Amino acid sequence: MESERRKPDGPIMTVGNALTAKAVRAPGRHPAIVLTIAEGETERPALSRDGNTTFVNVPTFCNAPFPFVVITIDGENVHCQQHELSMAENLALWDRHLHTQMAYCNKTMTIEDAIAVSRVLGLAGIGFAEHSGQLYFDKQRYWDRSCLREGMAAAVDADNRMDEYLGLKLRHAQESVGFGLEVDCDYHGNLLLRSDDRLQFDHILGAIHGLPALTRERPPQKSDSSDFLHLVQMVLEAGVDVLAHPFRVFRRSGWEPPVEFIRICLDSGVMLSFGSDAHDLSEIGDFASHLAVLKAAGFDGVLSDVLAP
Repeated sequence: MESERRKPDGPIMTVGNALTAKAVRAPGRHPAIVLTIAEGETERPALSRDGNTTFVNVPTFCNAPFPFVVITIDGENVHCQQHELSMAENLALWDRHLHTQMAYCNKTMTIEDAIAVSRVLGLAGIGFAEHSGQLYFDKQRYWDRSCLREGMAAAVDADNRMDEYLGLKLRHAQESVGFGLEVDCDYHGNLLLRSDDRLQFDHILGAIHGLPALTRERPPQKSDSSDFLHLVQMVLEAGVDVLAHPFRVFRRSGWEPPVEFIRICLDSGVMLSFGSDAHDLSEIGDFASHLAVLKAAGFDGVLSDVLAP
């Protein structure tokens, strides 16, 4: 790394501020510098050129609406496209699948911080949906999938944290902050959810996180598809509000979600729900993959026409 810095044998890009750009423009600069990016007082990216070097002045990122610039280099041509992290208010988008500090798989999420981030990003609202299996079972029996093999019959009161989660709902729920559950489905098609607990929440997301024979080491088989469709049918018949990340159980084994499924949903009038499944604050409101699959499915209409209220 150090030798490459001292004696580079290819094109160089520099990133810094106005002083960096000034230094690059100075006589005697390294001739291989092809691009210099500097943050400055500008609302849109500004390009200039000096010899072989293109200078791009980009807006400050740390202030709303948090603009960022995608720079494409095509030979000697440099193109800039600006985007913003903040949502347009007229979209009135909700992120209906966020996790909390109670998740065993949590990274940086806390309810207070998630609410603050969602407001900064311009989301109309958010919905927390904690893993039901992680509220009923301890870490060991959740991660070794005992909960999926044995179902709610194996849940013990000593591991039950549902009241704690309901306490968080009592303190934080408001018009733009909903509370629900991401309800796991056991291998027999039963929801990991007690009927009296179900009545306490705004929305129930059904999720399939495992199949009896599917592992990370074993690739999917046709028989797994049959098991999957059976569990999906059971979950839907249980009356969940949203089927969360329907194909993730296969995606983790190398299969990508079929765009044709989204196309069929759109053609059939099935309403969709945007959810980041955020376990980290940086993931809140990240709908890039959602928009990409909608585009791939041929959708170019108004989002409110296909998103559930």
